[in-house]
Amino acid sequence: MRIAIVGGVQGRPAGVADRAHEPLYSEGRVVILDTEDGAERVALSHRMANAPDTVGHAFKSATVDATGFAIPSEREVLRWRPGAPPSVASHPWFSDLHHALPGDGGVWLAASALDAVLFARDDGSVDYHPLDRRARPPEGDVRFAPRTRRWVHPNHLTQIDGEVWATRFHQRDLARVADPSDVIDVGGERLHDGRAIDGHLWFTEIDGHVVVVDPGLRRVVRRIDVQPERVAPGGWCRGLAVVGNDLFVAFTRLRATRWRAHLAWTRRLLSGTGGASTAPSRIERFDIRTGARTGIWPVTQLDALFSLHAEPDLPAGLT
Repeated sequence: MRIAIVGGVQGRPAGVADRAHEPLYSEGRVVILDTEDGAERVALSHRMANAPDTVGHAFKSATVDATGFAIPSEREVLRWRPGAPPSVASHPWFSDLHHALPGDGGVWLAASALDAVLFARDDGSVDYHPLDRRARPPEGDVRFAPRTRRWVHPNHLTQIDGEVWATRFHQRDLARVADPSDVIDVGGERLHDGRAIDGHLWFTEIDGHVVVVDPGLRRVVRRIDVQPERVAPGGWCRGLAVVGNDLFVAFTRLRATRWRAHLAWTRRLLSGTGGASTAPSRIERFDIRTGARTGIWPVTQLDALFSLHAEPDLPAGLT
């Protein structure tokens, strides 16, 4: 089986003294992993042209459909079909884009630095949808502005009954974009990436759980522990893919961070380490029925792993 992994490459290791980690990333990549032999192939790499040296370059969570990939970088959206060069679009409001979801006449974008969801229309215009009452539309070009800690930090977009919903990292819930007061509380740890499967919504939690939400019941109906008790936590849990009874989950090596609250769940296991771990970035496979780990593949061509896209859903040209 082949899995497309979307993420970023670090130009240098992170340290506790780094005030921000986004500038550490030197390139966004799509890497194809063959689970039969563990081989990796870089299928796409990208850096924003004419960007200041002080900013980073990484791909965040993509969506794959019949037209190919919709991939957000920090400040751009790429539409890419294997075998052809990607089309690249940017806008003064594109700041820390975390997920791209194609829609009618454009693409929905989770803009983490704005605490908002954007709809980038095919004609170049952009609609702004705040996810917190304190959020305000940006003024001027904010793509290269210093990042500040926000109230919501949306990570993932999904559709429920034709409406777009966003995960809110700090609130640990899903909010309807048209009315953010309408929420589905998930609880647990902070949500990151997700997938709609057979009428249910599957999400990773950063501490190593996968939660399954029934949008009709508006509650969690299952929680799978994919990071059981270990000597040290296995990594920052982000992307996932489901193929039959196999659950594939992406773990990114934990880095040092000044946002200690984000790593509160690691304190007992990482005492004295500054919030970093030695476990490598990797893909792990689990049996959905039992929760047992059935495979592991270290990833060497990426440092930060975001979304996973597995066969048979990959477009032609990657298989």
